[in-house]
Amino acid sequence: MMNMTIAVQDTSNLLGLEGLTLRNYRSPSDWEAMARVLCASRVADGLEESRHASQLQDLYGTMKNFVLERDLFLVEYNQQLIGYGGSRWWQETDGNFVHAIWWFVLPEWRDRGIPEFLLERLSGHARTMAQAHAPDAQVWFQSFASDKTIWIGELLRVRGFAPVRYFYEMVCAQLGQLPDAPLSPGIQVRPAQPEQYRQVWQANVEAFAEHWGEQIYDEADYARFLKRPDIQPAHWQIAWDGAEVVGMVLNYVDDEENAKYRRKRGHTEEICVRKAWRGRGIAKALLVRSMEMFRDMGFDSTTLGVDIDNPTGALRLYQSVGYETTETTVVYRKRM
Repeated sequence: MMNMTIAVQDTSNLLGLEGLTLRNYRSPSDWEAMARVLCASRVADGLEESRHASQLQDLYGTMKNFVLERDLFLVEYNQQLIGYGGSRWWQETDGNFVHAIWWFVLPEWRDRGIPEFLLERLSGHARTMAQAHAPDAQVWFQSFASDKTIWIGELLRVRGFAPVRYFYEMVCAQLGQLPDAPLSPGIQVRPAQPEQYRQVWQANVEAFAEHWGEQIYDEADYARFLKRPDIQPAHWQIAWDGAEVVGMVLNYVDDEENAKYRRKRGHTEEICVRKAWRGRGIAKALLVRSMEMFRDMGFDSTTLGVDIDNPTGALRLYQSVGYETTETTVVYRKRM
């Protein structure tokens, strides 16, 4: 495994700004400054995302193929953080290798060349990391922008990235008007016990394996799955055919997000049914049951994300039970 890090590097000669430096992640004291940059960046773009220091530490600390001291880069001006970015990679089920790139910059620094600098620096880092892949492998850069961060999409296009996939964020705010969605005969919904969590995870991996961009998973990924803060089995809706897990909605609640935005919203995510059980209304039944659960908990809305070209027709399903699009995210790629 490559283990390259960089010391503090003066970048003022590149951007004409005395006191501008680049370095890798150094210690847990970096998280507070990173959280401030993220919050300011998202507020400027009109996006609802705000993570505090411990949430960022959990997020980055459990990423696959990501080493903090190697893959996380911080830009400072006179020792004050003004932006940061990272890069990690994974292998998809079709054999492609994808190197994701992301960055956040304080809004008052965006027109000073910082986003362009981070994109170039992270791209160079990804190229170096990609040298470990087989010479004949197909390798891609990947990044994303939403309809609220048009400036990022424009920057990516100028650098040769092209849009390849579109995703919707959707919200249903009409939980009192849900359709009937009975379970298919022979299918039961019951909780998963701790000793069955692996079975749930394996069914999830199998159900999503044919979806666009899905990655190859290994044993370490199950451990990461269990550590995710959005894994809340008490809220899950799991469909069983005898002892077989056949479908699921891995619901969760983000209490801090709800408090910040003064709402009561539940997340209905990772909606899937294994291939042999599709076409029997199981996904719709599980989703409606999830929405009813949140309604009965006193929540006023639910949300989810969807690939608009999902081959199972997920978008039509979500629209049929009352979900409406609130944001569009575009995935951009560029051949390395």
